[in-house]
Formats: sequence, structure tokens, C-alpha cells
Amino acid sequence: MNSSNNHPPVSSDLSSSDRHGLSNSGTSTSTSTRSSRRLLAKDLRGSEVQVYRSNSAAGINPLDFTIDKLRFSSLGRLYGREEEVAELKAVIAEQMERLAKFEEQQKKLLEKELQESLLDKNPSNKAKHDDDNNSAGNNKDSNSEQQQPGNLSAIQESEEMMTGSSDDKDDSKPHKSLVCVSGSAGSGKSVLAMKTLSMVRGHRGFFLSGKFHWGDTTRPLEAIANAFDSLCDDLALYKSQQTTPETGCNRWLFSFSEFKKQLTETFDAEELELLHRIIPHLRSVVEVADPIITEPIIHEGRGVSDTDYVGSELRLRITLKRFVKLFCSLGPLVIVLDDCQWIDRPSLELLESLIRDHEIAPITVIANYRDNEVDDQHIFQKAVKGLESDEGLSLSVHRMQAKPLEVDDICALLEDLIDAAPDDTRPLAQCIKSKTDGNALYVREFLLSLHRDELLTFEFRAMRWEWDVENIKVSARVTDNVVNLINYKIKELPALFSRLLPQIACLGCRFPIPAFDAVVNNCVSELEAEVAESYLRSICRHQENEDSGHMDASAAETTTSTSETILLVCEKIGLVSSCGLQSRYYQWEHDNIQQAALCFVPEEESLAFQFEVGKLLFNSLKEEHLMEVLFVVTSLLNSDQEALTKEDDSLRIQIAELNCRFCVAAFYASAFESAAVYSRKGIELLPVDKFDKHYDLALDLYEIAAEAHFSTGDYTNAMLFADEVVELPLIPLLHKRRVYKAKLLSLGGLGRVAEAKDLCVQVLQMLGCRFPRKMKSIHILAGVIKLQSTVESMAKKIDNAKRLEDEQKVWVHDLLDRLVTYSFQAGDTDLLSLTMLKGLSLTAKWGISDKSGPLLASGGLLLAILGNFAGAKKLADLAMKHANNGTDARTRLVAYRHVLHYQVALPACKKALMDGYRSGLRQGDIESALWNIYGHCDDQFTTGAKLSIVIKDFEMYTRQALQYNHVMTGRCFKIAWQFCVNLRQHGIAREMLTGEIMDEKEMIAEIERDKSDGQTLINLMRWKIHGCFWFRDYEEAVRIIQEMNFHKKAFEDALPGLGCTASLYLHCALSCISIARTNKSERQHLLKMSKFFLSRLKEWNKKGNPNTLHYQPLVEAELLTFKADDGEAKRKFDSSIHMAGRLGLVQDQAIAHERLGDHCLRLGYQNDARYHFDSALELFKYWGADARADLLASDVSDAAPAKEVVAKQDLHDDASALTTEMSGFSKKLSWPQATGDSSDCKS
Repeated sequence: MNSSNNHPPVSSDLSSSDRHGLSNSGTSTSTSTRSSRRLLAKDLRGSEVQVYRSNSAAGINPLDFTIDKLRFSSLGRLYGREEEVAELKAVIAEQMERLAKFEEQQKKLLEKELQESLLDKNPSNKAKHDDDNNSAGNNKDSNSEQQQPGNLSAIQESEEMMTGSSDDKDDSKPHKSLVCVSGSAGSGKSVLAMKTLSMVRGHRGFFLSGKFHWGDTTRPLEAIANAFDSLCDDLALYKSQQTTPETGCNRWLFSFSEFKKQLTETFDAEELELLHRIIPHLRSVVEVADPIITEPIIHEGRGVSDTDYVGSELRLRITLKRFVKLFCSLGPLVIVLDDCQWIDRPSLELLESLIRDHEIAPITVIANYRDNEVDDQHIFQKAVKGLESDEGLSLSVHRMQAKPLEVDDICALLEDLIDAAPDDTRPLAQCIKSKTDGNALYVREFLLSLHRDELLTFEFRAMRWEWDVENIKVSARVTDNVVNLINYKIKELPALFSRLLPQIACLGCRFPIPAFDAVVNNCVSELEAEVAESYLRSICRHQENEDSGHMDASAAETTTSTSETILLVCEKIGLVSSCGLQSRYYQWEHDNIQQAALCFVPEEESLAFQFEVGKLLFNSLKEEHLMEVLFVVTSLLNSDQEALTKEDDSLRIQIAELNCRFCVAAFYASAFESAAVYSRKGIELLPVDKFDKHYDLALDLYEIAAEAHFSTGDYTNAMLFADEVVELPLIPLLHKRRVYKAKLLSLGGLGRVAEAKDLCVQVLQMLGCRFPRKMKSIHILAGVIKLQSTVESMAKKIDNAKRLEDEQKVWVHDLLDRLVTYSFQAGDTDLLSLTMLKGLSLTAKWGISDKSGPLLASGGLLLAILGNFAGAKKLADLAMKHANNGTDARTRLVAYRHVLHYQVALPACKKALMDGYRSGLRQGDIESALWNIYGHCDDQFTTGAKLSIVIKDFEMYTRQALQYNHVMTGRCFKIAWQFCVNLRQHGIAREMLTGEIMDEKEMIAEIERDKSDGQTLINLMRWKIHGCFWFRDYEEAVRIIQEMNFHKKAFEDALPGLGCTASLYLHCALSCISIARTNKSERQHLLKMSKFFLSRLKEWNKKGNPNTLHYQPLVEAELLTFKADDGEAKRKFDSSIHMAGRLGLVQDQAIAHERLGDHCLRLGYQNDARYHFDSALELFKYWGADARADLLASDVSDAAPAKEVVAKQDLHDDASALTTEMSGFSKKLSWPQATGDSSDCKS
């Protein structure tokens, strides 16, 4: 027999019950006088007890917490985890330091913006500021403009001011930490993460904790949503408890009213409603309209949805990211996610996007998972490795393991618990280690079982603990795992618990009290209720005798119902616990306890058992309580298909309706996979004559099935469900709107855009909107003539039109908008023109709808194609006026990518496209968002942004396009990314689009296999021409031009209205001219081709295009050299150089210098040639095109002697003519100075 002596009290880490009591459950043989225990408790109540006491818990006996003392979180320290705790705290401390630096950087940026805005508002200060800059510039060398053409130093200074130095950028970039804690079930991973709680709160930060549940895959984002639910509860409590700001005692650095104001300013009513669907407790913080989550929106008797289904998932993710960003702006944020081995895909994607988002301030994510359930192929492990390998992320990944407790750790635990010396407890610790393998939860349960079995007892007379190791070895229960040990614990309870607990386990890992009440009230008889109450009193009497506690006795006396009694028993013996002080939810103490409860049901009976529990809940719960457990109840009822077939038709229809409600709720939570599965189950429950007897329910289920399968990428099954409805002749056409939409989107997803186009035309004809089958050209010509003559009056009429309310006409607008896309992608230019004309005429005739924005912008594109840029701008501006949240991204894309650049400077277009990208993400319009950002990046390149910035943008958005599975934009981004990389570094063949990012031949083969993606092939050839031009392979460039018929407007016909067309035509013209110099037999033909490109540039310049003015003189100068008009050619070259320089178009200025250097070299002016070559080299290097600079340097190294001082007259032969031309140019120009809009250089 071993015993522990009565040592003095141990450290204040432990409460008295840690040293003098192990369990509140079961019966105990330990006895003592009440007075001695009361005195002992009185002596030991001190500061260490304060941690358990809240403002409303003044009279609670601290010894009532005995059951929790064997959990590591209550022991004050983690045994055997000292190194892990220190490492985890170091990560948090580092993040706090980074956050302080980040906030300092943001503060400096705000101060700078404030100074700039004050200068803008006060013209006198601005003028003085400009005068100071000018005077400083005048002190430089008078030939500085000649020595650095285009004022390169000013450009560089401006861009550095915009982007900051490289060091500043790195310092100000938000840094994130991901800590992955692995270990077996019950090893203490969660408690390890909780050690950071006090540290985070000490920095006035936010600590969120969520848990993924075993066997629960029906409801995504639940762990993250539960974490924010708890935070909302804290905020609601903060509202009532916060002190005045002067006291400085607030939990956070803001008042509740300030947070509420910021929340309502950040999110509109629709977004708050969306958040509330996922985070129900948000209602306790801010007023939210009641969301309709169980019934579809009704229009003319049918549910009609205009949502982009995949976009709805993205919209939810973006809204949640902004919600997280709001908290990050108010303090440091730590998110703890438990049991990531059960993480659902939407939660994982949200977690990835939070980490990848560069706009979200520093956050720390602690992810706990069971290492024996997560291998290299697990989605969580793959995601972590993907994040870890992404060099573009400012992310630190830390890995630590919660290893089993060693004998020394168990000795330390026993020393604190039973106040015994290590030498005395070592044999017992060795025995426990051999029995439990050091698993923390198992150790706890094993010790409790020893206490219940009287193998570990407290002798009050001797005031010491006693045990017999040999007796423990022989008598202690031997189980394979902790689940079996918990089973023994449950079996020792009254018999009703062995029958009741499995039913409660079916409620899930987290359950509301009304559901618990329903199970108990339907399953417990009066006699069993008396048994439960008697058992509760015995527990309380035991605690009263052992702990001298009055609270337990009063608890037994105040229970008013059987369910309260049983819940209190389960809570006191450590099976369940409340989710919070004010929470209506309870949770299992550990997943193993829930699994142990379910083990009481034989495996062959488990499905039937779950079905019966589902029926019980369905029949017992009120409507509002049923909605709380909708996912659980529906899952239980669907568990046993055999039992369902035996039920009567009325119950089957009720369960089918429940499945339908489940699917609607799942859609709002973006749980498309669950919606697809449960819609099929609902359809299987319907009778054969479903559309005759249950029309609304059947149609709803088929609509949801088609939409859900499309959203999961199962396009084939989506069309099968859609076709079943489409082919039914008795269903009104308008009632088929949702299934037609799902079918059209599925055809598009499969790349069958020609079929989607034909289906659109077919449905439009059934709706009374017909297209001519013959003589389409005549109809187009007539429509164009009418549009040209009536554009002013039509625009005025549309601007004053009323809102369109007729659902059928709204659907026509929607189909016309889709038909524009499909005909464009299918290359049907006649149908595209007819659709644009039809959309404009019907908008003017019927009124404005949600689709009017993109339809008006498409009309503007038609006028732009016809060369009526003023009319095109009028319609594009009108389109932007009538665009709404749902169509803003698409409208901006058409307006600024295809129309307005003919009249508006590219920096303004670039900024609008970035706004379109953000709007598209916010609204879930993925396709439009990605095309907007592609246009933005393309314009970044065209307007001379540094290649390092452009490459990072192309890289980031390539990954994003692939992440969203958007193949076409992903290909376009890859092509541009590879091209820009080739400009910076040597490749296998630099003019080839081949390298580490893509292989040109493989890309072409891939595009050719996907016959619907002809646009990407044309786009690839465009970038290939750029590559051939930049690396002087002019012969290959000309070959592509002729093969693709770009000199016959083929590019404009295929991709009409693109802003990049002008720069492409410049390179095409210069390539043709370069080959014409050496190929005399083809010279006239090549010059004719170059003149076609020049004629297009001239036409655009004549009509006020501010983006092409510097292209025209460069091509004209090259053509003049064939006429030996060297003076005029020189003037044209200089004009192009200075125009490009003033715009900050570094690459265009470099090309003009290089071409002028070639011209000077041909004339024998070697000093002038050397000057221009050196200028081009300097500009290429500044731009970041190192490979291009190296090529130029190697080509001209022996062409001219070392640069000498260049005479002024050699540089400016016709200064007066140049000044005159530049004066006219400045009047036309609307570009910002230098590199344009400073907010755009970095995306």
C-alpha cells in the first residue's frame, strides 16, 4: 500500500480540489467530518480560485469544479508541454510585433494621403509645392532632359512614392502565421492552443475557437460560424459590461457603439442578412432582417433565382472575409480550429483565402488535427503544403506535435493532484503509462475510474491519498482505448442512461436544449425520471458530504423538469458541457464520449435507430426549434432508405418537403454537394405522378437538383434533371426559367457554347423575341443605320425609362445578355450584332431591368466597332449609370475594356477595371471579376508599370483563376505571365512562350482540343507577336500576322474593342517595316500592311483617342525613312519619344529611342546612335526587361564608339516644330503626369 504524506499546500496553480478530490461522480468511500473539510476549503480559497468566479458566481463552492481538475486547462500548466507552449507563445508574440509595425506603416501612409489631400484642396499650397519642385529641378544640369529622355528620374521618383521601396513594401506587407498541432485523440491539442487566450486578450485582441465535428459533413462552415457566434455573444455581453473609455478597463479598445457603427457602414442590409444566415448570433449585435431560409422567393407562383450559383459561394466567402477583415482592423486575431481532420471543403477554401488575402492584417491560425487520420493525400494536408510552398505569401508555417505523456510528466501531474512526492508516485505513474500509453484524456479517465473503483482513495484521518499499485495492475479495467473505458463509466449509471445517451448522441456534437428536451420527454418514463432525480440527489449529497458545498444541493432542489435533471446529471459527471454562459446549446465534452454513447447501439441496427430518432424529433419539435436542427433531422430521416419505403405516402411527402427545405438552407450556406445529395433523396421519395399531385414540391426539387449539380461541376447530371422539366409540355414556360438557366450554364461549363447559343435563341423565340433566319446582313445594316441616327434620342429615352416589372420581359433581357456572351465566344458575329441591337431596342421599348447595364454597354461596343466613339461613350456612360450590384462587374468590363478606352485615358480605365474586379468578387460574378482583373493587368503592362509588379500580378491572378476553375482566364493569365517573365530573364527561346510557367506547343494543343476556346488562341498569337517584336524576330512576327490575317482586321473582328489593339498594331507595323528593309521582293506588300495598321491608329487619333497619340509619329517616322526624308523622320521620332516620356510609357519610349538609334546608325551618325541606344538600355533596365536590355546591348556593342558629349543640334533639329506639336498634344491629352494614377500601380 502506497500513500502520500500531508505536504504543505502546493503552488497557486491548483485549487484545493486538485489536491483533495478527484471526482464528483459515482460513489466514494472517503469520509470526513464536514467541519474539517469546510475549514480546509476556507484555508485554500484564495487567488487561485478567482479564475473560476464571475460577477454572478460569488457563492459557488470552488470544490464543485473537481471534475475539471484532471483536464489540463485547469491545472495551471501543461505537463510535458513546456516547449510547445513556449513556441506557441513566441509565435503570438512575433505576430504582435509584426502587427505593431504594420499599423505604424499604415499610419504613415494615412498621414501622407492626408498631406496630399490638403495640398489638393489648397491651390496656393499646391502651387508653392510645385514651384519648390520646379526650382529644385532647375538646379540640375541644363541638359538633364536630354541626358534622361522622358524625365526618367521623375518617373522613378513618382513610382517609388507610389509603391515604396522594396524594404518598405516587405515591412508593410501583412504577415500571417499558421500553426499546425498534430497528435492523437485526447492528447491535449485543444488545451495547448487555449494557452494563448490570456496573451491575446492582454493585447486587446480577438480569440476565436471553433471545432469541426465527427460525422457531420452536411453543414459547411459550422466551425467558423460557431466561433463567430461565440464572439458575437462576447460582444453582446461587452455591450452591457463595458466601462467608460476614461477608465481604460474595457476588454477592447473600442466601444460597442463604435463597433456597431463600423459594422453597419461596412456591410449593407443584404450582406448583413447573408452573414446572419451563417452566424445567427449576429442578431444580438446588430438588427438584421429575418432571412427567408426555408422557402424559395416567389414570382408568379414559382421560385425564380437569378443567382450565379457558383458565385453565391464566392459571395459568401468574400463577405465572411470582409467580416474577418473588420475584426483584424480592430485588434490582433487568433483563430483556433479543432479537429481539422474533419474539415469541410468550403471551410478549408475560406481558410486558404483568408491566408492568401494580402489586404487582411496579420492573423494567426492554430489548426489542430489527429495525425493518425491525416495523411499526405488529405485535403487539409494538401492545402497546408500548397500554402507553405507559395513563395508569394508572407506566411510562417509552424508544426508541433502533442506527444503522449511520459512517466515523468505523469509523476508531475500526480504530484500536483494528490500532493505526493515523485518517488512515491513513480510506480503508480509507470502503471498508468502502461495502461494508457500516456494519452492525456485516457490518463484522466483512468484516474477517475481508479477513484470510482476505490483503487485510489483519500484517507481523511491520515489526510493522505492511498493506492496499491499491484492491486491496480490486477483489478483495474483493461481496455483497448478510452472509448471503451467511457463505456464502462456509462454502464455504471442508471440503466436509462444507456438507452438515452445514444439518442442524444444522434443530435450531433453540439445540440440545442429544445432538441435535448424532445428526446428526454419522449423516452423517459415517470419511474425513470424518479430514478434520475434520485441519482442526482445522491451526487449532490455526496458532494455536500465530501466538499461541504451547498450549491449542489440547491441545484438538485431547483430542477423543475426531467430533462433538466438528466442534463444536470450529464453535466456533473463530465459527459456534456454548456457552450457558453448565455448559450442555449450544449456539447459533448469530447468526441470520444459521443462515440462511446453510440457504441451502445449494435451496428446492424444503427440506421434504423437513427431513423427513429429523426422521426421523434420531426414529430415533437415546434417549427422554430426544428429549424435549429434542420440539417441533423433531415440527415437522420434519410439514413435508412429501407425504413422509408415502408412508411405511408403522407410521411414520405413530409420528409421530401423537409429535404427541400434542407436544400434551400444548404444553398444559402453554399453547401452545394449536400444540396445535390438531398435533392436526389427528396426526388426519390416522390410518387410516379409527382407533377400531378405535388407540382410545387416536385418542381422545386428538380430545380434545386439541376442548380446544385451544376454548382458542384456535375454538368451532365445537372442537364438530366433540367431536361426532365424542360420536356414536360404542361409546365408553363416561365416556370422552367431556373432549369433553363442551369442547363445553359452547364452547356457553357462543358464548353458547348454553340449549343448554349442555339438554346438561347430557341427560348427567346418561344418568348416572342425572334431573330431573322435569312438576310441577316441586311437586318444588321438597317439596325445600325437606325441606331446611328437615333442614338441621342434613344439614350435620352432609356435614361428616363421606368423600371421593368414583367418577369417574362426581365427573363428576355437576361437571355439576351447571355446570348451576347455565347455568340461572342462562338464567333457568330452576325448574331452578336443582332443581339446587341435587339437588347438596345427592347430596353428603349420596355424599360430598365437588372440586365440593362451590360446590354447598354454592349450597344456601346457595337457603336465603337462602327467607329462612332462619341455615341459609344454615351451608351457606356448610361450603362454605368444603370448598372446595379449584380451587374456592375460585367458592365464595367464591357464599358472600360471594350468601349471607353477610345475616349478615356488608360489609367482611368485601369482603375475602373480594378473596381469591377472587386465588385465582381463581392457579388459572386467570378467570370466578370477575372476578366476585369485580366484587363487591369493588361493595361498595367501597356501603361509601363514595372515588370516586377506586372509579373507578381499575373502570377497571383493566374492562381486565383485556376483556384476558381476558370479555364479560359487561367490560360490567358499564364500566357501573359510567361511573356513578361521572358522579358526579364533568359529562356530557352525568348520569343517563344515557353518556360517554367507554360509550354507554348502544349498550350496550343490544349486550346485546339477545346474547340470553343478560339479566343485564347488569338490572344496567344497576340502575345507571341509581342514576344517576336521585343526580341527582334520580325520575320516570325510577320508570318503570324499574315497567317492570322491581322492585317485584314481579323484581330478586331475576333476580339472587338480591346484597348490592347493599339499597341499590337504598333508592333505589327514596326515588324512589317523591319522586314521590308531587307526583303526587297516583298517590300511593297509589307509596307502596305504597315500602312493598314497606321491607318487604324490615325483614325483613332483623329477621333480623340488619348492612348494612341505617340504611336502614330513613330510609325510615320519609320515610313519616312524609306523616302529619305531624314529631317522630318527625326522630328517624328523625337515627337514619339517625348510623348511617351510625358505619359511615363517607359517601354514605348525605349522602343522609340532604339528605332531612332537604328536610323542614326544607318545614316552614319554613330554618336547620336550610341546616345539613343544607351537611353533605350537605361529605360529597358528601369522597366525591368533585363533580357531585352541584354539583347540590345549585344546587338549594338560594336555598332558605335563609346558615348561622347552629344551636341544640342544633333538632338533637336527642329525644336520649334516639336514644341508646336507637343503643345497640341498636351491639349488633347487627359493622362495624369508620369505613371498615371498612383493607386493603380500595385494591385
